[in-house]
Amino acid sequence: MRRFVFYAAILAISLPIGLSTTGCIHDYGQNYCSGYQSGQQLTAPAKIDLEPAVYGLSLSYGQVASLSTPTAVNCKGTSVTVRNYSYGTTSLVLADVSPSGQVCGGEWNRNSGNGVPNFTTCIPPQPGSPIYEAHGGLAYLTASGGGATSNPVPVFVHPPITSVLLGGKNAVHTCPNNPSTGSPSNVPVYALNSCLSQNQTAQLAATVCTGTGACTSGSSNDITCNAGHLSFQPQNPNVVSVDQNGVATAHLPGASVINATIAQATSTAGYFFTCPAKSISLSVGTTNQKNVTVNINNIQPLTTTILDTLGNPISGLRLLYTSNDPINIPVSNSGSVTPAYPSAAAIVAQCLPSVCNPAPQNEIGNLSTGLPISSNAIDVNTPGPSQALLYMSSPQSLNLVPIDFQSGNVGTPIRLPYQPNSMVMDENGNNLFMGSSAELMIAAISPTAGTTLTHQTPGVPGTVLAVAPNDTLVVVHDPCRQLFYLYTPPVGNLAATLISFAAAGPTIACDVNSQPIDPSVEVHPPYAAQFTQDSQTVYIVGENTLYTYNTFTGWHVCTENGQSGNCPVNPSSTSPTSVAVTIPGVGAYASGSPTTAFGYCALGPNNAAQNPGPPPTGLADPTAAVNPTEYYPNAATVAAQTDELAATTDGYHIIGATAGSGGQLNDIAVQIPYGACPLKTALNFPSTPQQFSLGATNVASINQVLVSPNSQLAFVTFEPTNPAGGNALPAYKVPCTALQSGQGNCPAGQPTTGTVVDVALTGQAGSPVAGTFSPDTTTFYASTSNDDLVHLITTSNLTDTQTINPGLTCATTTTAPANPYLACTAGNPVPALFLAARPRPTQGSSTAAAKKN
Repeated sequence: MRRFVFYAAILAISLPIGLSTTGCIHDYGQNYCSGYQSGQQLTAPAKIDLEPAVYGLSLSYGQVASLSTPTAVNCKGTSVTVRNYSYGTTSLVLADVSPSGQVCGGEWNRNSGNGVPNFTTCIPPQPGSPIYEAHGGLAYLTASGGGATSNPVPVFVHPPITSVLLGGKNAVHTCPNNPSTGSPSNVPVYALNSCLSQNQTAQLAATVCTGTGACTSGSSNDITCNAGHLSFQPQNPNVVSVDQNGVATAHLPGASVINATIAQATSTAGYFFTCPAKSISLSVGTTNQKNVTVNINNIQPLTTTILDTLGNPISGLRLLYTSNDPINIPVSNSGSVTPAYPSAAAIVAQCLPSVCNPAPQNEIGNLSTGLPISSNAIDVNTPGPSQALLYMSSPQSLNLVPIDFQSGNVGTPIRLPYQPNSMVMDENGNNLFMGSSAELMIAAISPTAGTTLTHQTPGVPGTVLAVAPNDTLVVVHDPCRQLFYLYTPPVGNLAATLISFAAAGPTIACDVNSQPIDPSVEVHPPYAAQFTQDSQTVYIVGENTLYTYNTFTGWHVCTENGQSGNCPVNPSSTSPTSVAVTIPGVGAYASGSPTTAFGYCALGPNNAAQNPGPPPTGLADPTAAVNPTEYYPNAATVAAQTDELAATTDGYHIIGATAGSGGQLNDIAVQIPYGACPLKTALNFPSTPQQFSLGATNVASINQVLVSPNSQLAFVTFEPTNPAGGNALPAYKVPCTALQSGQGNCPAGQPTTGTVVDVALTGQAGSPVAGTFSPDTTTFYASTSNDDLVHLITTSNLTDTQTINPGLTCATTTTAPANPYLACTAGNPVPALFLAARPRPTQGSSTAAAKKN
């Protein structure tokens, strides 16, 4: 029995450690790739990835770059850790690599001695060496660790790159050492100086050069095959995008600089062009109708069709829709018209750089990029009556007088701190801007709460010449300081801003405070201005010069365009210069003898007879213009003398008047072009002028030419030679032109022959010195010089139906002003020289009549 126990004890001691009462644990291959107890273990790397694997590295001689940290996975694709990597290269003299993965475009220092650590100095290939003479070459690097070796990474070593130049098929290189370097993808190669339609693709190809010689494919300094992979970046990604393979996709019209990055450096390679619009067509529904009648509060969508210069459609274009009467007939950003009050307006859609169709400065005009494009105009007529708010003031009075035609009463006068020399209402009817020799005065208009003087700005003295339709800019001329002010009114928490620009003018007598000694000289200033309907550009003419200001391109003076020192603006000796913006707003006319016009299509370095294409290499600023851009070149010279001008809403007439020859009216029948700007020539406005006698006597100077919103009538106001003489208001019945008739756009009842009618004014009216139309065009308000009243002219039959007394009186006795008609005695009545009207919400279906005098 003892022997049995002894043997049992021996047996227990000799059992394997892993043996238990639950059985034995065996390794059935879970830790091996094979699944058996042999072969590669799962902790060992099966694959090592070294980047950049596809495009590799590009190094100039002596340049250093870093490989990415290798990553390893096992046979099942799971990440594993490799404690140490070692690096290898196929050419130590071309692309040496340090133990830490630093790559040298040449050889690292080894065993330098004198305490210099190894792998701290990259020694480039030396002149005379085979590598140097061959402009570099290609080596491959690998990383090894844990028994695995990575993919090879190509390293392109080459001389320093001095230029990269985009090219067409001639820039596609055949590279035996690495075919992927110069070979394009399976899309067509982008051709230089060509455009792609929206969403089309093309392969960018370029030539990489070293040295100072011309960069051309195949030249002795062409190192494209040894340069490696180019990465392209567009400066304007809205125009084009480029993928990692160099395939460009066209987006919105315009031109963009293409930058190329290689060897850790970026340079301008060239330009890419997405085809701009050739035509923007506005229509009503599916018709080509240009005139449409829309009732109040009814939505009328407009159809916009855009084709590029290759005839392909464009979508997503950032167009600006404008109405020349936004308070009555506004248009939405999408092109829908919803009339708010009865009136008539022209609706236009425009593509305006730099928001739409942008281009670098030195590429303006190349393939029509960088130039504006305008649609045709759609004339919207909204019938019905509306009530009006009429505002009247005078340079002789300190009062601003409102009349609400809903109540029919002359309102309580608004006392002004200074006598105004001008008064302009913005097109939205929100504010009245009144200039004076001391400050700019702004009165806010509320059809329900009344009108209040809200701002006084002493830093902006002078005459208000124009107000942008969107209220963002006010142009003021200061005769004493000889400056133009561009004033931005305060809005909410945004403070007002001011830009000034020098404007040479006639020398006038000013006091020590730089205010005119005779303020009457400001009433008819030597300059006139008008904004385009998009509020982006203002034309200022006078003193034989054209000034323009654009919110994107800034100030331009006609003389800077090399036009023999002065612009061909020739003011008449009888009246200051006037300016009228065309409809569509592709240019402007300036009065004078002759009458001249200017187009908005700039003649840039690439659409004038100048050097086309990108600037030559080696410029300090590669985007600098090779030739100057000529802004607003001459578009027409009309043999007609005009002192004041106005454009009809329908776009077929420029109406001018002159005091010369006893008083003349000139109807310039025009053909205003729209669509893309022409290449290498300026816009041209063909026209046929007709002259008519005003018929009125006693005409000393023309004050205004006022055209009705429906383009049916034009009235002329003037200063008399004798204050008591004459009591007729010249009215012009605007005819339908031959062009208008041929296009089928003549409104029913419009005559085909123009006629001047002298409207008889009642009582002791004297001469009509100022006027304005009611918003619904049914009434013309004419202020007269002798009786100091405002006469209401019914436009349907051209009769003087009633008068109202604004009650304006002379503030300060003036006996001999520069403008004699402004002489007055304190307390005596004076006529309203400034009138402005806006609609107001109606009560009932008709406008209440104002009380008669």
